[in-house]
Amino acid sequence: MGMPREPRRRSRRITDHLVEVDADFFSHSADRARERKLRQLCDEVQRLSALFLAGEVREEVLQDVMVLHTHPAPDASRLELVLAAPSHVDVDAVRAALERIRGPLRHVLATSLHRKRVPELTFTVVPPGPAPLDLEEEP
Repeated sequence: MGMPREPRRRSRRITDHLVEVDADFFSHSADRARERKLRQLCDEVQRLSALFLAGEVREEVLQDVMVLHTHPAPDASRLELVLAAPSHVDVDAVRAALERIRGPLRHVLATSLHRKRVPELTFTVVPPGPAPLDLEEEP
């Protein structure tokens, strides 16, 4: 017979040394990056839309319209532009003019944005309101 064998040592697996990681650890950073990219897209669309309205549009009713805000509606595939109409212009006329320039505006966005698909655009026109109150208190 031979020599008695030593008991076999259990080899340690690599997974025995791993620390368990919270499943949400990486998703938070991915969510932040997604939100940052979405905000960048909205800001760029707002900037390009304002430039387009100020320089390339021949519609008189759109000459003094200002782009106030751009946000996803509901995601990056569709963006809502919130615009302010001047007091001397009919809001319905502004809406109609915006519908007429939707195609050319998307074309400008397509040439400037580095995206596979240009987002659909929706427009919300807000009538002019009273001047904002200065809420700072005097000493």
